[in-house]
Amino acid sequence: YEYISGCLIAFACKKSFVYGYYGAVGLLPKTRLKKHYIDKFGFIERGLHLEIEGTLSDALIKNYLN
Repeated sequence: YEYISGCLIAFACKKSFVYGYYGAVGLLPKTRLKKHYIDKFGFIERGLHLEIEGTLSDALIKNYLN
């Protein structure tokens, strides 16, 4: 089950590139999951939200979808 979340986030990143948003994806996680997303997927904290874009999104796509 652990691999599923990475695939879903990578798919969202891929769609973001397709639509011209440079891989930008944002999340509003529950408090206890915030650190997990930062450590596991490389999200950046922006207030209450988490964000990933650009080369980090590209790396997720390569790791989980290729």
